[in-house]
Amino acid sequence: MRSNLTRILDKSTFYLLSFFITLACSLSVTLFNNPFPIVLTVLIIFIIVTLYDIVNGIYLLIFLIPFSPSAEVFSINGRPIGITLEFLLSTIIIFFWFTKKISKNDFSLKTNQLFIPGMLLLIVTIVSLLQAGLNLGFNNITTGIVSFIVLLEFIIVSFILVDEVDNDKQRKAILHLIFIAGMIVSALSLGYYLLTNPSDFRLMPIFDSILRGENVKSNPNSFAAYLFLTPLIGLVLSLNANIRYKIVYIVGSFVAIATIFFTGSRSGLIGLLLGLMVIGWFKSKRVLLVLFLGGILFSISISDKFVERYQSIGEIITSERIHKIFFNVDYKDIDWNKVAIMGYAGYGTDIVSGALRITHWIEGMQMVSKRPLLGYGYRLKQHYSSSPTSENYFLDLWIMIGLIGLSVFLIIMYLVIKNSQSLIQSQIEHYSEFGVISLAYYGGIIMVSLTGSVLFSSKVGCYFWIINGLLISYINEKNITN
Repeated sequence: MRSNLTRILDKSTFYLLSFFITLACSLSVTLFNNPFPIVLTVLIIFIIVTLYDIVNGIYLLIFLIPFSPSAEVFSINGRPIGITLEFLLSTIIIFFWFTKKISKNDFSLKTNQLFIPGMLLLIVTIVSLLQAGLNLGFNNITTGIVSFIVLLEFIIVSFILVDEVDNDKQRKAILHLIFIAGMIVSALSLGYYLLTNPSDFRLMPIFDSILRGENVKSNPNSFAAYLFLTPLIGLVLSLNANIRYKIVYIVGSFVAIATIFFTGSRSGLIGLLLGLMVIGWFKSKRVLLVLFLGGILFSISISDKFVERYQSIGEIITSERIHKIFFNVDYKDIDWNKVAIMGYAGYGTDIVSGALRITHWIEGMQMVSKRPLLGYGYRLKQHYSSSPTSENYFLDLWIMIGLIGLSVFLIIMYLVIKNSQSLIQSQIEHYSEFGVISLAYYGGIIMVSLTGSVLFSSKVGCYFWIINGLLISYINEKNITN
């Protein structure tokens, strides 16, 4: 019985079944506006799959991340709080993993270079919340507590992945699931966008807002940030694939790239370009040529609105006049309704939305100068500022959990980049392949994080820690092999 079920679960039918379940649930939510029976059904199926094998639960979680919407469950001080499906599924995986450990009376863990820095990051975050609770009152730090629980779950899931995933077949399955899910969501989102021609010119993820309240908006920057994993995986795997799979990898990658373009995410586009340059440098210079030619053709084909938006990147970086204006702007004085109609100081919304990051960064540096070591509390910046983030993830960590917390996260980034380079230098092809994918991904994530705090997004954060766990799993096997 178990061997027969394993053969079924290991085949592509398992993944297709997962997709059709998700698609049926999403369509049912749209048609009947009653999501909870459908969500309950998905959870029951997920519990059965995870109870059978935790690794299959990890597979299903990874595949469902792009499809899972978030529901506005409650609000805190007028700020809506959504619960995402990946959060619920992670809870189930963690529960069954702990149950398995207890039943076997085995609490050992496989070697994990990120275990100590990951735990330190959690400890520093707890200290920042305790300090904030004493200053603000513990009833005012609920947003930070919820965000901490999400971070805690994703870090634990990455540890579970290291502990449970122990062969190349499983690791390749995870990469393929990320690629397939991203390809499907890209195709559906892009198709819906082109067919409906929505009033908002920026493409939004098709699944992300199904259960959300009107006050919770989809974020195209976060969508682009987790979606650019799809072309990075697809293009690297295509280099050594046979012709049938090569076509699938390349077509899926270009659909994802087109979707990222239409999100209008400037940081996402720059992160994607950096990731593709890493692939071109280490794997194939042809990728750079295709990127250059494809970029020219795409620039011709897309609307003037997108051309103007992406051209604004250079103007924001180089214009001294923009720098002088936005060095002295008070974010609270910006009336976006007026800006959309009349502009601001001669500039339209594309310039203003980008250049206001200068204002956020200046305010952020002023905040850290007052509390440099321990910060103001994880995800609690809005209590001291008119904006919840500083549009820079590294600066936000410094503001929220202090220089100590930022240093711990930088150590994590150093370790994952170092390990990625170690895999690239390996003579074994599948190690080298993933090394390039991970280094391209981390380079892109760093670039995106410099102009946006996308790692606070549930989907981006979940994928980030999954890639971390997958990287350590590869490193452990490489070390054993050596």
